Parts: sequence; C-alpha cells; structure tokens
Amino acid sequence: MTHYVKKEPNDIDLTRTTARKNHTSLRNDLKAILQNDTASAVKELSVLWPDRVQTYETVLTRARPEALTLLHGEKKLLDDLENQFVSAITRAKRNLAVRLSKLTFANMVPEDILCQIFRWAMLQTPGAEAGRTILCIAHTCVYWRNVAVKTPSLWTSLDLSSLTRTQAKLFAANSKLRPLYIRFSSERRQVPWTQTAQTSKKLQYSERLQFIKGVLRRSAALKLRLNRKVPSSLLDSKAPCLVEVDIECRSKVRPHHTHVLPDLFGSDTDNVIRSLTLSGVFVPWTCFSRSKFLTQLHLDFSNRRTSSNRPCAFGLMDEKILDVFLSCRSLRRLSLICQDALQGIPEPPCDPIFLPNLQSLRVEMRSSDAAFILRSLATPKDMSCLQILCTEEGLGHTLLPVHPKCLPCITGLTRLTVESHRISGFFSHSFSRLGDTAHFSLSFPSQDQGYPVDLAFGIILDDYCPMPQLTQVTIHVTDAQTEFYEDFLAFLRYCPTLVEVSIVGDDPIFVQKLAIHLPDDILPRCPEFTSIKLDQMKIPLPVLLKLAKTFFKNSSLRVALVDQIVLPRSQQERRSLCRRVGSRMRSISVSPSTTSIISNSKPADILWDVYEISDE
Repeated sequence: MTHYVKKEPNDIDLTRTTARKNHTSLRNDLKAILQNDTASAVKELSVLWPDRVQTYETVLTRARPEALTLLHGEKKLLDDLENQFVSAITRAKRNLAVRLSKLTFANMVPEDILCQIFRWAMLQTPGAEAGRTILCIAHTCVYWRNVAVKTPSLWTSLDLSSLTRTQAKLFAANSKLRPLYIRFSSERRQVPWTQTAQTSKKLQYSERLQFIKGVLRRSAALKLRLNRKVPSSLLDSKAPCLVEVDIECRSKVRPHHTHVLPDLFGSDTDNVIRSLTLSGVFVPWTCFSRSKFLTQLHLDFSNRRTSSNRPCAFGLMDEKILDVFLSCRSLRRLSLICQDALQGIPEPPCDPIFLPNLQSLRVEMRSSDAAFILRSLATPKDMSCLQILCTEEGLGHTLLPVHPKCLPCITGLTRLTVESHRISGFFSHSFSRLGDTAHFSLSFPSQDQGYPVDLAFGIILDDYCPMPQLTQVTIHVTDAQTEFYEDFLAFLRYCPTLVEVSIVGDDPIFVQKLAIHLPDDILPRCPEFTSIKLDQMKIPLPVLLKLAKTFFKNSSLRVALVDQIVLPRSQQERRSLCRRVGSRMRSISVSPSTTSIISNSKPADILWDVYEISDE
C-alpha cells in the first residue's frame, strides 16, 4: 500500500494563493458591477428610445423646427455616449493587450539571454544585411528596443554600404564609447547616404569616408574595399585604438596600380595595430617602425605610383624595407606581393633577422627580390606554411638561401612533389588534409618550365639534407630532369623514413636509369622504402622488368604476359607487382588508366599480383 505525505505549504505558496484569491475576487466583483451598470444603462436607453417610435406625438404636439432641434440634441447625446463607451472599451482592450504581451515568451526572456540571441542573429545574417539586423530587432517591440539600446556592444559593427547617414550616427551614438568595427565596400550596391536625390555617388562616397575619419579615433577595426583613390587625409589621421586594418584599392581605370601615400595613421607615434592588409595602397617602410605589435602583415604593392599617377621616381624607396622586420618581431603571418622590381634594396644582413613567431611566409616577387627576402630572414623550424612564387622567367643560383637559419622548415617535409614549374610539399606539424593547399610551395611561371625547377631541386638536394621525416616523393619527369638521377639517388640516402617514390612523366628514361643505377647500399639506409609508383607513361617491358629485379633483389625474376589487355575497372584502380624482401613487402604499381606497357613496340599487359581500387 502506497502512502503519500501531504506537503505543508510554505510562506511563498500562501502568498501566491492569497494574491490569486484576491485577484479572482476583485475581478468577479468588477464583472458584477459592470454587468449591473450595463444592464441598467441598457434599460434606461430602452425606456428613452423604445423600439416603437410614436411619431404622432411629435407631429401633433410640436412644430417641426422645434421637433428637429430636440431630435438633433438626442442624436448628439447618443454620439457622446457611443464615444465614451468606445473610448473605455479601447482602453480596456489596450490594457489587456499589454498584460498579455508581458506573458509572451519574448518578453519573459532575461535581458542577458536576449542579448546573446541578438548577437547570434547578427552573426547568422549574411553579407550586407548583417549591419541592419540590429535595426530590425530594435523596431520589433518596445521591450526589444529598450534591451538593444541599453547594450552598446550590439551597435559597434557598422557596414556603411548598407546604412544611411542617420543610421550610421545612431550606431555611433548607441555604441557609447565602445570600439567600432567599420566596413565599407564601394563595389557593392549602396544605400543612399542621404535622402537628397541630387547627391551624386562621388559625393556620397567622400561623405562616407569623411564619416569614417570622424570616428577613426575610437575604431578597433577598419575594412575598406574601394574603387577610387584612398584620400591621404584618411590614413594620416590618428587611430590609437585601431587593431585590425584591411584596405584594398582597385581603380576600375588602373586596377593593377598602387597609390603611394605618405603616412599610416600617424606613424610618428606607437600604435596597437596587430593585423594590417594593404592592397593597391603603399606607405613608406619607415611607417611600420611604430607597429611593434603586428602579428599579420599582407602587402600587395605592384606598380607603385605617386599622387600624380606617374611611376614612382624614388630610387631608394625600398632602402628601409628591413626596418619592418627589425621592428615587427612578433609577426606570425607575412605576405609580400610585388610584380615589379624592388628599388634600392640594401645588402642582406650577415646575420638574418630572426622572427621567432613566424608561422606563414608568402613571397610573390621577381626571383632576385624573393631571394633577398628569404636570405634576410631567419625563420623557426616549425613554420607551417612557406609559399614562394617567382614572377619572372629564369632563376639565379641564390633563390633558396644556404644559411641554416633561414628556412630550416624545409628539412621537416614529410611529402615532396617536383613538377615541371613547381616544387611543393607538406609538413608533419601542419594539421591539414591531403586535399588542402601545400604547406610548402616554390613556383615559377608556367612558360618557364624545366631548368628553374631542376636548379631549385638541386639546391634542395645539396643544402637541405637530411630530411629525417620525409615519407613520400613524387617526381614529374621532364627531359631535363632525367639527368639528375644520380643526385636523386644520393638524396635517398638522407631520407631514412622514406616509404614511397612516385614517378610521373611521358619519358621512361628516368625509370630506366634508376633501375640500372639503384645500388644496394641505398636501400639499407631507407629501410621503409617499400613502394614505387609509375603514372602517365609508356614504359617498355624490359625497363619494368629491370626495375623489378633491382628493387626486389631477384635477378631471376620473370613476369608472364597475358593474351589480352585487361581494361581498368575504375580510374582509381592500381595494379602491383609484390615481393617480400627480408621482413618487408615491396611493390611496384601502375595506374592502368594512365600508364601502359610496351612490348615489341606494341601495347601489352602482364599478369599482375594485385588488382585493387586505390583509396587516394
């Protein structure tokens, strides 16, 4: 038998019960009074104005004008009564609506939670409408508007492309003294800055920039996408709170020109800028000497021009370029892009400038200028991204520096790919999937194939060995690259963890020389070297057989020809010859969709040991 213990009511429960009873009693009393008064009023109206109208009394006892006057008076009385009833009922309905609204979910959410919901809504709104989201929220209801206005942080993000001048001033006022995050893109469709129909787009453009200048002292982030010249007065204004700057200026008339401006936010004083991106805009290198807190720097300054739209005539414009690295020792990401030659650069320092926190370095320049930058910097060994793009044909012997402090990260490659105009690879300490952009990339113009890559790869073979973590090497063979097989074989001796070598190319000569000259003393230095892959080539059967005998250490090895070529089941299918050598299984594999075997000048096929679909 189940026993239930009766819960004793506490003081709060008693208070709530009493209040509920009092409210119910008052409501019932009020309802009774209203019903009685309403019934009495209806009865009196029925007596004064019954359903049956006795018109004969008016006709017989009174003159017509006097009767009309009395009737108009009665009509006015009824109108007054109706207005009073309507007004009272309207007030009652409004009161009831307010009380009901207080009990809706939106009005019962605490203000701090509602603020978080508003922030989430602003983050979820795409593109230009994100800046207007808080305006829509503030116009929803009085409660939401009060919460929004009392929260300055909701008004700190200004997208001037989607705001009018009045709205922008409202943002600046409601944000109080909080730092502002300003964006403006003149390439997007603009909301009219003012309601004046005669205002030109050029004037609205300048007025928006003038507004930015007015609030620059309290701005924390500035992102501009402009299709006109940046006024020098904007960048020479003081911005003591500015942390992030991203300015891109691409004129429709001269999209590849860079405007040279004299100052950067009052460079005579220290600033707190941590991220700076200038594209199509250039300031003297000395302006960066006060930006000691910079962690990200991206500069695209090709074809620099003065305010007179003439090519820059300063012969020593880049004489102070090293001052940037001497001052900004906290840099984590550095990107320099310049299609034309640097002007008046100094000699690289004997002791490279060490940037201990640098994780990403991208240089897109002429080979001589890229070599200067690389030889001037000492980078950490665990740097996660190194991308070098030479923008001119030809390559000097000094592109990759020989100083051991400059690019020690190259020795930490785990995968290396050599193509006709590009050398790329991946680092073990960079967390990235196989399909992502290579962590290491050395690229040359597509029309300048062969020699630069051979020379650069030769420098890597000579100066960046050993590579103790390298596991995969892929070589896209050209006619010129067939000559460095001896250097490549020597390189293998310094890769103790190498597992796989892939050879891609039309010419099988490299494979043939590799098969002939692959000495036995290399493989013991690479105990994990167990896989050779061949792709995109027509390989003679004798060459394949020679490679198999050498790699499998079996001079009596034979392979059986098949009567009919077996078509591949999939583009990813690979076919392999496999043999156990010592304690490890080695394999030579081909892709039948891109590689064919030639026997007696005709296509042929052999009986492979393994037919499988690759998961690459």
